[in-house]
Amino acid sequence: MQRISIAIIILMAFISCKSGAQTADDIINKNIEARGGYDKIKSLRSVVFEGTSLGKKPVTLKYYYKHLEGMRSEFTTDGKTAYNLLTKTGAWSYNPFNDKAPVAMSDSFARDGIFQLDIHGVFVDYKSKGYTAVYEGKDTASGKQCYKIKLTKNGEGDKIFLFDDAFLLQKVITYRLGPDGKYQPVANYFFDYRKNEGGYLFSYRRLGGTIQTIFDKVTTNSAIPDSVFQPGN
Repeated sequence: MQRISIAIIILMAFISCKSGAQTADDIINKNIEARGGYDKIKSLRSVVFEGTSLGKKPVTLKYYYKHLEGMRSEFTTDGKTAYNLLTKTGAWSYNPFNDKAPVAMSDSFARDGIFQLDIHGVFVDYKSKGYTAVYEGKDTASGKQCYKIKLTKNGEGDKIFLFDDAFLLQKVITYRLGPDGKYQPVANYFFDYRKNEGGYLFSYRRLGGTIQTIFDKVTTNSAIPDSVFQPGN
């Protein structure tokens, strides 16, 4: 009888541990819920961020996103505006201090950045998008213990996502193909989550390398002209 009791206790403890274990889908679903739910996120068609980048000198920013169509990042300083542009057909950059016309960026840059056109986020319907998600335990970001998810997809660099206990994104590590032909990690941190007037949840303060970005306005589902995503405009 004593042996049976001990066996039952061990079995119940094992079941308890397994039932409390996190899976990649658990964390992904809770992140979607924290952002307003599946239907709310899927209703997002466009986003325009406006703010300031605080590096060596303040730079005025304006980012345009149109779901699965294009992304344009504008940087204005000393009265001139530079931009990076990414669409389904390619990527370009323009620096008015150096360039006479937009410069086409490498195919690898466009390929590794194309996931950014998905403003719903790669986790929404991630399996149908060709991604595989693996939960890799806990890691630290911004002094917080976070859940770590690794996303992989053939033809793209790996992506690492760290979510806090509220299941909000704290850190993303993307791997971009460098000039030496090897993938290099690029880390970005996310802070100050708030809902905009449309009720969508966004991070209003971000850190990439030594550059901090602060957004003071986020507009959703506004009409963005197609010309915004054409090089030369």
